[in-house]
Amino acid sequence: MGERIRTHLRSNVVGYVALFVALSGVAYAAGLKKNSVKSKHIRDGQVLTQDIGDGAVGTADLADGAVTAGKLANGVIPGPELTDGSVTTPKLADGSVDSAKLADDSVSASKVGANALGGDDIDESSLLGLDASTLGGTAPGGFALAGHNHDSTYVNEGQANSITAAMISDSTRRINLPLNSFIECSTDAGANINFSSGAGDRFPDFVNRATDGAGFFLRFDADAGFEDTAIDVCSQVQLPSDWQTSGALSLVVNAVQPSPSGTTERLHCGGGLDGAAPSFTNHNLGFDFPSTFPCSIPPGGAIQGDTVNVAFDITGLAGTMDSVVDVNSVALSYLSTR
Repeated sequence: MGERIRTHLRSNVVGYVALFVALSGVAYAAGLKKNSVKSKHIRDGQVLTQDIGDGAVGTADLADGAVTAGKLANGVIPGPELTDGSVTTPKLADGSVDSAKLADDSVSASKVGANALGGDDIDESSLLGLDASTLGGTAPGGFALAGHNHDSTYVNEGQANSITAAMISDSTRRINLPLNSFIECSTDAGANINFSSGAGDRFPDFVNRATDGAGFFLRFDADAGFEDTAIDVCSQVQLPSDWQTSGALSLVVNAVQPSPSGTTERLHCGGGLDGAAPSFTNHNLGFDFPSTFPCSIPPGGAIQGDTVNVAFDITGLAGTMDSVVDVNSVALSYLSTR
């Protein structure tokens, strides 16, 4: 009787101990010490999700290429979970990164290739904030607004009357007067100018340059006792149709002293209108290089088509010439209306 009770009590104690151990979760495989369970002791497929603690599997526990796209749920990897440089280009499928995956302002200028954005890729409304003064250095007032009224402030191709006369500046033009159009006109008789300077000749003469085709000039010589002093030569020209009425007029003479001496020579030039006596201007010479000398002609109410008579001569400040003066060309300068 006593032995039977002891056996019964021993069975109950063993059962309770086994139950306690099972409920406490600290049961060990029979015959294995703590931390001694290895891969060979685990049947394939027996380690389940609930058997792995949070954060228990680290990078070193994953084989290269072990996590495929199919193992990732959509939207489960936020930015901080990725190590810089861990996801490289080959890891991304074509077209897998769309605009929804990019944070605002995440693509900076350095990430955009030069000339990579075309017209269709740029919102034109975003360009309205540009400062016009940065475009070629032109002030904002130099650009026409899209809705302006085509007034004279702007030039518009194909727009009638968009350019007014006030918007166009007049320019100065010249009409060359051939030297052989001039005659000797210091007397009423007049005379043609020739290429011969004989003894006792008191008139200027043409001189042909030694090199063929090099041109000729009109020489006022200073032969002792026969200086070509104060001998007027003259011509005339018609005012052109583009002359601006009452605009500036002048005779322009290109002259040179090949060998200037101690006494200065003077160019005496000018002109008049329709046979009126010329108004003269004086220019002191004394240079051994060609220089241009303008002589003003009062317009006097002339109109296009009127005749301008022009004349010039050479004198010496001491009364007679002592240096040669050569005239290379003569022109009428006038203000042209455009």
